[in-house]
Amino acid sequence: MVNLNSGQQMTLPSNYGTTGAWSPDSCYFLYANVVSGANDRPITILYQADFQTGETGIFLGQASDEVDYAYRIPAWSPSGSQIALVMRADPPNAAQQIWLISPDVLGDPVIAREPNYSYGFYHWDPLGTRLVFQQFDLTKPYNPQAATWNPTQGWQVVADKAMFPAWLP
Repeated sequence: MVNLNSGQQMTLPSNYGTTGAWSPDSCYFLYANVVSGANDRPITILYQADFQTGETGIFLGQASDEVDYAYRIPAWSPSGSQIALVMRADPPNAAQQIWLISPDVLGDPVIAREPNYSYGFYHWDPLGTRLVFQQFDLTKPYNPQAATWNPTQGWQVVADKAMFPAWLP
């Protein structure tokens, strides 16, 4: 990372192959990295880079974890009060869940967790009150769906055979 105004540079090592997510105030950056964990098994850890202090630390996960929860693709809400991310709550199973967490608490609800489903391509609406995402059932022929979630109505499918959903600005 390079601050074009100051020239300050910060290296964020990651072999995960995806980009991370900026906090709305641009002070923090979340990103995933795979490290060698217990018994030399790969473990995914979510890191947070603090651009105010120049320090990087673990946000979620530990190298000592015995299983890989495959944390990935964090997405900050526009208010900065919540972060959506995908993880495997049952690591031997390929199914994933979308978790909604508060940066300060790390323990909010799971918002999409159908058994045998995979989730991704999620985006917050401009107000930060709803998520749109893609899902598909791993046990059936590939048929991606677009779904939405909000705290009052919960989760609902809005379109079949839909990929890469996004909100209009």
